[in-house]
Amino acid sequence: HVELLDDTFGLNKTWLKEFSEKYSKEINLPLMANTRVDLVNFETVKYLKKANFVELCMGVESGNSELRERILKRVTPTEKIQEAFDACNKYNIKTRAYVMIGFPYETLLNVLETIKLSARIKATSIHLSIWQPYPNTELYNTAMKEGWITEDSVRFGTYFDENIISQESITSQEVLFAYRYFTKELKKADIK
Repeated sequence: HVELLDDTFGLNKTWLKEFSEKYSKEINLPLMANTRVDLVNFETVKYLKKANFVELCMGVESGNSELRERILKRVTPTEKIQEAFDACNKYNIKTRAYVMIGFPYETLLNVLETIKLSARIKATSIHLSIWQPYPNTELYNTAMKEGWITEDSVRFGTYFDENIISQESITSQEVLFAYRYFTKELKKADIK
């Protein structure tokens, strides 16, 4: 298979149509790629299917639209996320949803919204991680300003078993509990 490491694959629809025609005739190996949910609809998925796409990986991030817009600066309505996954499911293209928990200002109720959205979109697999603050980013600066982290507390650990920020809206223990619960529910549903 061929894996295209392009976070905005399919941004240019004219190019995508031409690519799908040529790729299916000249190469036709199974394809997978990363893209944004706001670039995927029933029309684009027809082109992806023609090009022999077998998997599409998309960032959902959070089930809470306010967190997506205000904190992550991703203005993608929940309905658009649903449409992207519905289109892939209709054309039998596997999907991987990237979701995170532990964002600044997130609550346990927000995590529950993420779990519910993850179930509704029927992704083939869910890639769950815990948000980490990276230096020189807006959210890192927010975490420093709010006193949730210090320069000494920031380390590059794993996205899968630690939460280094300490905020009032959701504690580190709650983030880890939610991560374990979410992971357990994914396993029960046979989603990886």
